[in-house]
Amino acid sequence: MGTLAANFKQDAMGLIYSPFTELEFSRHVDTYLTKYKDFPKAMRCLERIQQHKEKICRTFTGMIRFESVNR
Repeated sequence: MGTLAANFKQDAMGLIYSPFTELEFSRHVDTYLTKYKDFPKAMRCLERIQQHKEKICRTFTGMIRFESVNR
């Protein structure tokens, strides 16, 4: 996947952490489903983000998630 992998990571993180409207979120998901259609792992990840969007995406939770950091 090469450079596309870096783009995918940025796009997926954007879906999770960016404050979109619901319509913008749906448009981004549709765009990414087309962009990454030839990459099964990317598609599975996008489908899971969509499936769990109410729990993990800022657009639907209304808050920023902070992941734990080991120090």
